[in-house]
Amino acid sequence: MKLPPVLHQCLIFWAVLCLFLVFYTDFQLPALLHQSDYLMTFHCAGYIASHGLWSSLYPGPDAVSFVGTPFDKQAHALLNQMPHWSVAEYMYMPLSAYIFAPYSLLSPTASLIAWQLTSLASLFAGNWLTLGKLNRALLATCASFTFIPLVFTLWIGQVGLVFGLLPLAGGYYLLNKKRYVAGGLILALLTLKPQMLVPAIFMVALTLTGKNFRTLLGFVIGGLVIAGLNYLLAGPVLCQQWLACLALSDKVYSDPAHGVAVHLATSLPRAILLSQPQNLQTTIKPVLYTFSGLLLLAGLFSVWKLGRSRFSAQTKLRYTFALGALALPCIVPHLFLYDLGALVPAAMLFFFADKIKIDSDAEEEKMCRSFKILMASIWLCLTIYCLALVISKNLASPLLIVAIMLALYLRALAVILAAVITDKADIQNSESVQ
Repeated sequence: MKLPPVLHQCLIFWAVLCLFLVFYTDFQLPALLHQSDYLMTFHCAGYIASHGLWSSLYPGPDAVSFVGTPFDKQAHALLNQMPHWSVAEYMYMPLSAYIFAPYSLLSPTASLIAWQLTSLASLFAGNWLTLGKLNRALLATCASFTFIPLVFTLWIGQVGLVFGLLPLAGGYYLLNKKRYVAGGLILALLTLKPQMLVPAIFMVALTLTGKNFRTLLGFVIGGLVIAGLNYLLAGPVLCQQWLACLALSDKVYSDPAHGVAVHLATSLPRAILLSQPQNLQTTIKPVLYTFSGLLLLAGLFSVWKLGRSRFSAQTKLRYTFALGALALPCIVPHLFLYDLGALVPAAMLFFFADKIKIDSDAEEEKMCRSFKILMASIWLCLTIYCLALVISKNLASPLLIVAIMLALYLRALAVILAAVITDKADIQNSESVQ
């Protein structure tokens, strides 16, 4: 997409302003800093890993909440300005704690800044991998700051850009280069952030439509390696505690009484669950999860149809990546607003679509225009939702935003299926004429 020079300057100015505000709070608002997700969760986990305090990482088997657990106490001991009412919990695999161990050797402020810089580098690398040129990646990175959920992710030090966006972009790049085993291995890194696996599953499924099992092989091998490293480094007991922690977190994050941030829960099943009384949640949860499963199957069916079409391999992969990104908030139960930064590289592929070769086919061009609108719509709606949330929680309705995201996902499914059906009809007409 060729933008006017003045718009280039506006995007750069906005990115610099956002970064200034992020780093200003790091240095000038230490009390707020000590409530950040990064320090309360990942910095503390890194400290535990670097000091061998593994018994503090997960709650005990009898825990009914995260309040007062060894990890919560360790976080309060590390962060002297952390409010007494804040609760720290760690729900990621033991291997992830080792990743944060080097960062935990720094002071809390320096540790957060180092992670934010790592996240910023991951954002740029992700745009570079998907768009292909440095100047385009730089502009896309600046434009990414107009997506406010991404700014939230960077500000609070969440892991979505490093554990989610970067492996997705890396896997897309390698599959686009037909390096299928390597692509599967990189996509397997998403097990560090399991919520992001949906786009990876879609991309693996696309390669299977051509009876190419190499991506699946790489994905399985990568998953087994990560599971093996967890077992070897942490041992069976800690791994069992982690799995028990996941079950506890599902219970805790289904009950607003535990302090879950309801307005940040922007996944379809979670937003609906949190809107219902506690006594109804057990009844409707299987229904919601079944519906999410059906949405996943609908996406995989569209990918299968797309994979068997005559569109180029690059086109198929691009739309599969985008469809997986749109599917995320509709399918994954445990997903928050700041996790949606994974949408960025998929969206940039369409915002810069005229820089990317598209098939000389009217149907593909029509599909490309539709996806540009879809990506721009979800970008705008989520940004407006974030701004409303900042002004007042009463202005932000999780049910409304998930309904919009569901509508956009269903529209994306319809666009792909319509393009595939039309393309197939054109082929049959051409054959009949001949």
